[in-house]
Amino acid sequence: MRTTSQAEIQHHYDAGNDFYAMWLDRRMIYSAALFRSDTQSLEEAQIEKLRFHADAAGARPGARILDVGCGWGAMLRYLVEERNVADAVGLTLSAAQKERFDAGNADPRARMAIVNWQDYHDPRPFDGIVSIGAFEHFGRFDHRPEERLAVYAEFFDFCRRRLNKGGKLSLQTIAYGRIRKLTPIQRDKIWRESELPMAHEVLEAASRWFEPERLVNHRLDYARTLREWERRLGAAKARAETLVGPEKVADYLAYLDDAASGFENGAIQLLRIAFRRH
Repeated sequence: MRTTSQAEIQHHYDAGNDFYAMWLDRRMIYSAALFRSDTQSLEEAQIEKLRFHADAAGARPGARILDVGCGWGAMLRYLVEERNVADAVGLTLSAAQKERFDAGNADPRARMAIVNWQDYHDPRPFDGIVSIGAFEHFGRFDHRPEERLAVYAEFFDFCRRRLNKGGKLSLQTIAYGRIRKLTPIQRDKIWRESELPMAHEVLEAASRWFEPERLVNHRLDYARTLREWERRLGAAKARAETLVGPEKVADYLAYLDDAASGFENGAIQLLRIAFRRH
């Protein structure tokens, strides 16, 4: 059973690195930040998020850490620069993300590969795995419920087989809350193949191989992140329209507002789950 296709991921990121750089933080982190106070900046809150997941994955000097769905590589850089890990491997489906990462990375301990986790092979075990904002794209809208659960279970089995016994997995995913359907802008314009999980599906799929050590719903952190992205893109609207066209900018502004509203009213959730391998 296949996850969201590489072609669909490429479609989402074909707006280009320069477009996303206009409204993301300087590390190009495209997932919910973690706000510890009302006065924290987006940049500070994104570092808090990196720290949270590095801690939950057991990142320490000399460790090997795998990042599934690594984006532009902010976690990889954090792991080698701040946690002194021996090896940080990131998996992405976006050529644009890898191109930007490779151009700015000088540390051989951090590297990125364009490969779906379903096709990734490495005989050496990892001490920890991080996956931030990828799990919500493993299930497809054309999957039957049992097919979606099978993909989730396959992912946790993948993690189990690549972790040392007792190894840690830190997972962040969007999930359905009181609504069980994506809005038209999300379904038709932004994530055209993906289907969100529900919290109980994540835990059920993991239960054979992992025990949850901590689960938090930080949906308001994502709402705040999205509102800040919306503000930044709005401020850069004229430049962004020159780069990608008015229609693309309008779609993204509508999406950011729509998604923020969903997190604010509880229609969707933002789950952060720390797992330990049995």
